Amino acid sequence: MKLCDRADNDIKVDRKIKYLLKDLSPEIALEVYNIRPKTTQDVLEYLERRDKFAYLMGKKADLNTVHSDDLADITHSLAGINNKLNRIVENFAKG
Repeated sequence: MKLCDRADNDIKVDRKIKYLLKDLSPEIALEVYNIRPKTTQDVLEYLERRDKFAYLMGKKADLNTVHSDDLADITHSLAGINNKLNRIVENFAKG
């Protein structure tokens, strides 16, 4: 989002959220839209929670027990989400 701000200091939060949603699959974009995010941080936090939940369910892990190996994988997944968001912002800044 810092790149968005550098590209256009006056960009409104709802426009930033629109650009984030545009790069998501339609199903995930609808999920995010339905939570009515007020900030880009709301979007990121929702995607992180969703990714963590999907990972845990895919591994059939007990939701009360997360092992250190699982945490490393989750951290890696969250870094992937962050990288994707940064690419979205860079594409936005390019026009």
